Amino acid sequence: MSSKFALISKNIISSDFQLPIHGAIIIEDGLILDIMPYSKSIENYLQQTCIVEDLGELFISPGIIDLNVSFGYDGQLITTKSALSGGVTCIASCEKIIEDIYTDIAPLVYLSDENLQDLPNLISSGIFGFKAVMVPQNYNFPIINSHIEEALKIIGNSLPIFVHPEFFTVKSLMEIAPHRCIIPEEFPSTPSDCKIGEHPDTEERFSSEDEILPFSYSPNSTPTTKDIGGIRRTSFKIPTIIHPFEMSPPKSPDKKRGSLPCVLSVIEEKNKNEEQEEHKKSPKISERHSILCTVEGYSKPMPIQDLKCIKKEANFDYNLQHVESFPVEWEIEAVNRILNHATMEAKIHFLNVSSSTAIELIKSNKTSYSHLTCETSTPYLYFDTSSIKQRDGRYKVNPPIRDAKNNSLLWNLLMSQTIDSLSSYHQQFPPLQKLGEFNEASNGISSIGYLLPAVWTKLKRIVPAEFEKEALVKLSNWLSNNPANILGINRKGCIRRGKHADLVVWDPYEKFTVEKSENSLDVSPFVGEELYGVVLRTYARGKLAFSKCTKLSFPIGKVLKKD
Repeated sequence: MSSKFALISKNIISSDFQLPIHGAIIIEDGLILDIMPYSKSIENYLQQTCIVEDLGELFISPGIIDLNVSFGYDGQLITTKSALSGGVTCIASCEKIIEDIYTDIAPLVYLSDENLQDLPNLISSGIFGFKAVMVPQNYNFPIINSHIEEALKIIGNSLPIFVHPEFFTVKSLMEIAPHRCIIPEEFPSTPSDCKIGEHPDTEERFSSEDEILPFSYSPNSTPTTKDIGGIRRTSFKIPTIIHPFEMSPPKSPDKKRGSLPCVLSVIEEKNKNEEQEEHKKSPKISERHSILCTVEGYSKPMPIQDLKCIKKEANFDYNLQHVESFPVEWEIEAVNRILNHATMEAKIHFLNVSSSTAIELIKSNKTSYSHLTCETSTPYLYFDTSSIKQRDGRYKVNPPIRDAKNNSLLWNLLMSQTIDSLSSYHQQFPPLQKLGEFNEASNGISSIGYLLPAVWTKLKRIVPAEFEKEALVKLSNWLSNNPANILGINRKGCIRRGKHADLVVWDPYEKFTVEKSENSLDVSPFVGEELYGVVLRTYARGKLAFSKCTKLSFPIGKVLKKD
């Protein structure tokens, strides 16, 4: 029996056309046999040769390729099933596949300082690229640090390198968490030694911009604060279920670990005269900008702006603290470090960039680097700091969700084609690590399956109604065509003769409210959001893999191998 069939629609989205077309897609043996403009004679011809289904006004888009997914707590079966229900037909992943999967997997390999000798064999092994992480993250990802230049030289332009945009020098770390690595004996002995906006000992001991921190320890999320005997104490000790990100220097016999200052007391009004007399002797610290603190038992007035990570009151804004702990400069440093070592022909793709400034930097280098691309992700386009719920750990991610101005600039860069692709940046954690206080939550947002409707919902709000269909073609390029080109998958990414019949049948004008699912995706910040864009079917290599009407889905995904 022939597997040939045809789908007719008034809204077929193809990158070969500026607007959706009225046509017929002929599918056989998992491939697109042809795409033909619609006419009644064509329909009559097809009805004589294969099964034909007319989908009317429903849209048919190419299957989504998600370049940035971590299976995490839910595992591969549940994650790929959720992805399929959102129109995703292919995922790029570094993880070894050990379960049944609902989407195809394009395998990647992490770069590390230990696998340089394996790179030549890996390049020819059928993988689609490498992923580079330069500082430790929540997951135990391998990292590449001291040998990044060698790795880039070996890989050349053979395969793409997907870079997590985060790197910092000792100096930039000190600017965020001052006094972290100061020998107590060298702490300034008089208030006049501590100027507002300066960090003692920083310039002398950390004069090199390129000094690299050793990563034998594991930095992860923002610091925690708790009450100890009536004192607010900020600690960087790693809790049992989360990994605080603030970097703790390695212990050594001759250097004690200096925690952030612990607030002992604010000088009360009755001591105001004494305080004023003290500040007359040391005018470089103003009265209104300092409080009495202690560092490893040594008491001293400290500039308030150096105490960003100390909990001062019950309604402390942990969201803002998190953003300040992951400054834009760290994304910029990551971009500069990679481009300083890469050849002009290298295939460099920056993943999950949250900062519009970092993307502007990438844009300015695209004329020099012939294969330089970047993406941002669902959380950064859909949310901003003004729209997320305060103290809600479900919104915590690294790099962080930034302010409304940055969000607006990201959309401008996307519409101007500066941003090449979009991803979900899905990272799933157990509920105990996400449902609770923001400062105790792990970094990562559950967003699988919401890439298409979330981005389209926001896009629909900013595009005039008469340009919506043109915007849908652009959306398809960001989600399918461009990711396929970046990965180098020749048979996916668009609706064209000879390509895999990976198709999404959906209604961009139907609304739905995201509800808690039967699995752990209820920790997603998208729960409760009203989105446009209901996925009705997903075809994977010509087979109906997901149907909303029948609530059926089938694990027919496979691990791909690069040609």
